[in-house]
Amino acid sequence: TEEGEIMIEIENDEYCRDLPAEFDGQFLIYVKDTGCGIPTDEQGKLFKLFTQIKGDRPNKHLSTGLGLVLSRRLARVLNGDLFLVESSANGSVFCLRMPFEMPKGE
Repeated sequence: TEEGEIMIEIENDEYCRDLPAEFDGQFLIYVKDTGCGIPTDEQGKLFKLFTQIKGDRPNKHLSTGLGLVLSRRLARVLNGDLFLVESSANGSVFCLRMPFEMPKGE
């Protein structure tokens, strides 16, 4: 993005006590941007190969349509997931959910 910002937040179950039990032993990485958002009718295309989202972006910001697809596939190979949390005219929020194991005490 030429203007605005991208924020990354990492949480684990210590900070996510209100999450459903299925999220125990996982950490969440949120990526938030202040871009133009993703139109609701385009959100279903986000994780499809070679698909570009239509919008008001100049041509220099076009992509191949592979980044989110490959990122989600990698996350799933590692027993995690990548998904869109929300999107509005003020930006989008994605979440990468990954499992982890706490070290066992001796």
